[in-house]
Amino acid sequence: MKEKRQTYNLLVSVLLLLGIVLFPRTGRPQVGTIPLAGPVDVQAGRLEILKEEGIVQATGGIVLSWGERRVSADSALYRFREGIIEARGNVSYSDGEVEFSAESVLVDVKTGLVSLKKAVLRVRKEHIFVQAEEFVEEEKDLFRVKKARFTTCDECEERDWEIGIGRGKVELGGYATGSNITLLVRGKTLFWVPYAFFPAKTKRETGFLVPSFSSDSTRGVRFIVPFYVVTSSSSDVTLNFDYMTERGFKPAAEVRFRLTQDSEGKIQGEYIKDRKVGEERFALTGGTVITGDFPFFMNWKSRYASDETYFVDFRDEIFLRTARQSISDGAFGLEGDSLASYAGFTYVQNLDPAGDSKTTKNVLPTIDFRVKRFPFLKIFSVFGDVRFKNFYSALEGAVEKGDARFRFVTPIKFFDRFLFDMDTEVYGGAYRTKNPGGGKEIEEIAYVDSVLTLSTLLSRRYGRTIHQVRPSFSFQKTDRLTNPPSVEFEPTDRAPEKMRLLGGLDMRFIRLGEGELRELGSFSLRYSYDVQREEKIQATLLDPFSP
Repeated sequence: MKEKRQTYNLLVSVLLLLGIVLFPRTGRPQVGTIPLAGPVDVQAGRLEILKEEGIVQATGGIVLSWGERRVSADSALYRFREGIIEARGNVSYSDGEVEFSAESVLVDVKTGLVSLKKAVLRVRKEHIFVQAEEFVEEEKDLFRVKKARFTTCDECEERDWEIGIGRGKVELGGYATGSNITLLVRGKTLFWVPYAFFPAKTKRETGFLVPSFSSDSTRGVRFIVPFYVVTSSSSDVTLNFDYMTERGFKPAAEVRFRLTQDSEGKIQGEYIKDRKVGEERFALTGGTVITGDFPFFMNWKSRYASDETYFVDFRDEIFLRTARQSISDGAFGLEGDSLASYAGFTYVQNLDPAGDSKTTKNVLPTIDFRVKRFPFLKIFSVFGDVRFKNFYSALEGAVEKGDARFRFVTPIKFFDRFLFDMDTEVYGGAYRTKNPGGGKEIEEIAYVDSVLTLSTLLSRRYGRTIHQVRPSFSFQKTDRLTNPPSVEFEPTDRAPEKMRLLGGLDMRFIRLGEGELRELGSFSLRYSYDVQREEKIQATLLDPFSP
């Protein structure tokens, strides 16, 4: 009997399906979403149900779903008597956290097992990425693969490493085994083994890691056994049991933690009772960054040892061939809407015992207090910063330095028409040092500047061109040293106090474009007058009407 085909609206699709189930005749094409008489729901632009053949043909952006599983493709064929789904073209298959993209997929709805061709497997939660010519699911989360590549960098454009598998099995959350195994680094084969197994999971677990051993004339035979401990979802500890025949037993511990996405830290400490030198020695390294969601910020990094030769004996010798110092530094700060304060330190350890001790410099706390722009008494806008640094240098002795800069800005209105900006800036600093040799102290003000500026902005538009003119007037008072003080030279006398009047005129020409502003040119004129009757006129013309 010849098939009759007819398309119906989505609103009557359920009634048509009911009629097909009650009256088993020739299949009729349907449009819309139809819950089939089984565990699978089918959504498609066009559905064709052949009841006698036991087939549902779907085309036009189809989606098939049952339980947590979902298949989308360009076309699909569902044999509902056998419980088999065949989908082709831009196939996407997901089962909870497991996601596949493939050329085609064959799903056994009764068993829930799948078979995919030219597919890519992603488990984003575990950061697992597997690409293979063929996946055949033997049981839940266990796949037989052919010509596959495994890595844990699923979003990388260029993967640092991959493991190639000729034929094998991959168990998600377990291990992968296979034959014809290759290790590829940046796409190039590093080595090959006929058979191997490796973990196919990134979930952290407590246990021993791969041990290592080495041998050299300084430390003798060295054997390291690391033990990894998962302390929480955001922290872990690694314990290293390090034994050297020439030096002795050197235990070490490394603690890692993550507070937020932007805040993390690592601290590592190690200790040894060195039988070769007969001393107790230790080292502390690590770093911490805390920022983001906290009302404060903090960063710290350390590379400190009990003596100058510790890193030479136990650490990176290549680094120490060029480095003469080991630096530990850090900072802590509070930041609000209007105020910010900062305190930091730097400690520099000399790593060359035969070198000049004058290269050693220990820097003690540095304080930086900043005032962000905020209204003051609803009249002024105030912003600035105060900085102080106190450090010790083998060359200069104890040194104290400090400076401050503040600006006060307020608008002034004349005749309800002209708006002026009054800008006052005060900047000054001090320097104090004590020579450890002669015990001589020097304390002197290095510089004090104060500037008062009055300016306004006049703007007028001519067609698509904007003309801006900003006249300004400034008064500057300067009291500074001709040479800053130092240990080697006595500070000179103060330079005579200077008072200077400054006048300026700035002009800009701006053209309005399609959604943008383009500066055609600018012109600046400066006039200065000081107590020595020195007059100077300076004019500059920049990019006049450039296209």
